[in-house]
Amino acid sequence: VQITLPHSKAEIGLKWQVSKISALAELLKALAT
Repeated sequence: VQITLPHSKAEIGLKWQVSKISALAELLKALAT
């Protein structure tokens, strides 16, 4: 459990970062047009 817990936390953090980056990309696209 102690090994899988930080792993899942890292996975959630990665997914959150990816969604944040894609949201920023959409914002830049909207500003560019």
